Amino acid sequence: MASDPKLDRQVEAQIGVKQAALLKANACSRVCGLLMARGRSEDWERAYEHISEHFRFDPIKPSHGVFARRYCARDAIKTLLFRAASGPSNVTLIKLTIGGRPTGRSGVKIVRQFGEAIGDSPELRCLVIIVDAGGTLITAYPATEDEL
Repeated sequence: MASDPKLDRQVEAQIGVKQAALLKANACSRVCGLLMARGRSEDWERAYEHISEHFRFDPIKPSHGVFARRYCARDAIKTLLFRAASGPSNVTLIKLTIGGRPTGRSGVKIVRQFGEAIGDSPELRCLVIIVDAGGTLITAYPATEDEL
């Protein structure tokens, strides 16, 4: 799960070296701040809409991790995301995609490996959190170590 130097350079060329370093350094705290904020946040509601798609199987998507049932509630998923963002296993710069197609936008992938399954199958032990270049939470989903 090491950084891809070529991808790092692409992101740095797009947003600048300092901005890329700040983005990577602050992504986790931005996610934690969003999750701890009181009241309804438009950013959280938009992200939750994407995240909740991983509460059930989708036969149209070839790679679609589904959360374990115990995390398929608003408060439970918030707690899981906070655990992951407050103690990540890895933080890397990425180029965002929609449906597997590159958007050209930069972002950060936060990964936390858990000791127990967080998905509906035992091998889904990693949580992937995606944040855009503005520090906004985009989505999160369970994954296997092989998918990282």
